[in-house]
Amino acid sequence: MLEKVKTNISKTDLIKQLNLKNVSEDKYSTNLREIDLDIGNGHIFSKIENEDRSMSNFQKYRFSITGIQDYAGLSLIFDYEEKKRRIVLLDIQELLGGMSSRANQASLDNKKLTEDGKKLYELILEKGKFKK
Repeated sequence: MLEKVKTNISKTDLIKQLNLKNVSEDKYSTNLREIDLDIGNGHIFSKIENEDRSMSNFQKYRFSITGIQDYAGLSLIFDYEEKKRRIVLLDIQELLGGMSSRANQASLDNKKLTEDGKKLYELILEKGKFKK
């Protein structure tokens, strides 16, 4: 549906189109330049960000799904300019290395790449709609 977004679409109109496809927004979100989507799983965050920072036109957007906790490391992205679907697995621990503070290290340890994240990554790649 997002691939067919026309020019000058407002946040309200985009939400209406999403609702027609049975996708609902997080009604508690307060960011005017984003639409947080409620996909029924607290371990996966999904949002549509307005790329040109306008509050009135969502034609230029970035759609992303990010896994946390059980699905940590999983990220799916669709950008209005590229019109390509990408999927990546990020090992945050490997990217950042060790932390000098115990509290920061504990926080980093909670972002470890998970087996569920890897399995979901492979399953989505198998379906063929997203590229590495």
